[in-house]
Amino acid sequence: MTIAERQGSRMFRLRAATNLARLWRDEGGRNEAGDLLAPLYAWFTKGFDTPDLQEAKALLDELRGQDARLTRHIGRALRPGAFRSFGCASNGAKSLVRVGRR
Repeated sequence: MTIAERQGSRMFRLRAATNLARLWRDEGGRNEAGDLLAPLYAWFTKGFDTPDLQEAKALLDELRGQDARLTRHIGRALRPGAFRSFGCASNGAKSLVRVGRR
């Protein structure tokens, strides 16, 4: 994710986040997985027919079905112009992300 961020590639960052979120989900970190993936998915305003965005949405839908807190988080994250923070489970670092306009 760090390399994709440095390169400014949102799609590669989303792909990396989707894979990491899957790993965290499988290890019991459903909340962390959703907290990571929801704001990154919310960046996008088009291209929802691409495989990367479809996979991220499917994972978010799965996580949403398992956690009501995540449903609220995703709903807030999708508001245009909103700022969201997400944390890294391994080091507790936080990042602030601005949600794109629709």
